[in-house]
Amino acid sequence: MELVKWLRLQWDRALGGVAMGLGVLLLVVGWIEVSSTEFVAAQIPYVVSAGLGGLVALMLGGTLWLSADLRDEWRVLDRIDQKLAEGDELVEALEGRLAELEERVAASPAQPANGSVTAPRRRAGTAGGSHS
Repeated sequence: MELVKWLRLQWDRALGGVAMGLGVLLLVVGWIEVSSTEFVAAQIPYVVSAGLGGLVALMLGGTLWLSADLRDEWRVLDRIDQKLAEGDELVEALEGRLAELEERVAASPAQPANGSVTAPRRRAGTAGGSHS
């Protein structure tokens, strides 16, 4: 059942792999048939059917595989975009909280940073006495 689930999720990658395998098989069959035929007129149908068909299958398979890779990259980019949006929301919330705290600080009476409400003590001998 895991294979069926994987095929449903990765249908373009699976189909691309099958198409590329078919393209290689057609090119090999065409090369074998052309190499075993002596006359150019008899080789042309193999070149047209197997050669061109193989090239078309290879290109189609490569396009499907590339499409699957691009979809994977888009998923990653969507997740990154979602995380950035969450980060923006967090920054906005923090800015709002900071503004609230700044308003509270501005509204409260000024107090010294060390929490004391008394004036700092003077050093001895600086109040007007002489220093000799």
